[in-house]
Amino acid sequence: MVVRIVTDSTSDIPLEKARALGITIVPLTVFFGEQAYLDGIELDNAAFYSKLRTSKQSPRTSQPPPAAFQEAYTRLINEGADGILSVHLSSKLSGTYQSACTGRDALPDDMKKIPIEVVDSHIASLGMGVPVMHAAEEARQSASLPELITRLLDRLARTRVLFVLDTL
Repeated sequence: MVVRIVTDSTSDIPLEKARALGITIVPLTVFFGEQAYLDGIELDNAAFYSKLRTSKQSPRTSQPPPAAFQEAYTRLINEGADGILSVHLSSKLSGTYQSACTGRDALPDDMKKIPIEVVDSHIASLGMGVPVMHAAEEARQSASLPELITRLLDRLARTRVLFVLDTL
């Protein structure tokens, strides 16, 4: 069984690492004022923090549209995926999880035969990214979708994230 992994850009997985592990990253949109950037594509971390220091307006984000997930799932199925594990930012922080579910549900009926498990990580950043990278490594070693889900949920349940701010 070929299981492919999808996540969103809030996982903070470096693009090179994602490519090496075969992880598909669907970007959120980051706004500084009215200027929109695709997270991780048009705005990397260094540029984000530079803008954060100099911008008079606080950044805001927007979840990816369901069509972005539908396109990612369609591409992976067309490339031969037998299953997809799609792991996303906590639904308490964003509508990204719901967009992923809507994108999955909008697939044509013939593609709905391929199991797509969309997981609400209940966490953010590398607290989600590290378990996703482990899942991708295990998928490359032919772990089944149910095995990947069980291990992922266990890792997520044992993961904590601590944020430290420079200033309030």
